[in-house]
Amino acid sequence: MQEKVDTLQDEFCEGKVIDEDEARNLMAATALKFCKDTLDHLQETQEKAVVEAEVEENRIKDARGKLDALKQVFLSNESSGEVSRLQKKGRKNGAKTS
Repeated sequence: MQEKVDTLQDEFCEGKVIDEDEARNLMAATALKFCKDTLDHLQETQEKAVVEAEVEENRIKDARGKLDALKQVFLSNESSGEVSRLQKKGRKNGAKTS
């Protein structure tokens, strides 16, 4: 039976064309599905990265705010200490030159 089918396919050149077209369609469908799955995965990964970036941005803003607050306290204390030190130094120099 298969020999008869093969003979008819060979005679009319139909079997190979149909098989090749079906194979092409199957390969194209498989490739498209793979591409779609890859794009879906990449989109999920990108969405996760956006959320993580927003979290990190907020952490950086919080840390920057804390750093600025510490700078103000430190510089304020340093300025007060510097003024006191200069006043003491001025008194010592004033006492030496008088």
